Amino acid sequence: MHEEKFKSLTEQVASIRYEYFLKRVADTTIVWGLYNEGWGLVEDEDHNQAVAVWPDIEFALACASDLWSDYNPKEIEVHEFVDDFLPGLASDGLKTAVFMTLSDRGIIAEPLQLKQEIQDQLLLIE
Repeated sequence: MHEEKFKSLTEQVASIRYEYFLKRVADTTIVWGLYNEGWGLVEDEDHNQAVAVWPDIEFALACASDLWSDYNPKEIEVHEFVDDFLPGLASDGLKTAVFMTLSDRGIIAEPLQLKQEIQDQLLLIE
């Protein structure tokens, strides 16, 4: 990814990054997270835990510092993410932190809401 595109996207507001995430994962069929004996988690303002996910490895790598310095990017195929991963998060009471940056937590989404939005996006390109 070109540095200019990376910088431009990370400087966007969370809602724009969320829309990019939906389109990008539908297009590439890959979702990225950070993993080290478990997925990288963040907390929202209500102390709900959320698994952080990104549309591209570069964005995940950029967040693999400080607390997550010993985490590595791990890909999840989009259909596995939608069919298994997100329902599993919902049943575990976890949320998703979509396309966070070092300075912004991103959109904290309910897993089943994110599942539906990704499925809708997949229908548009299939």
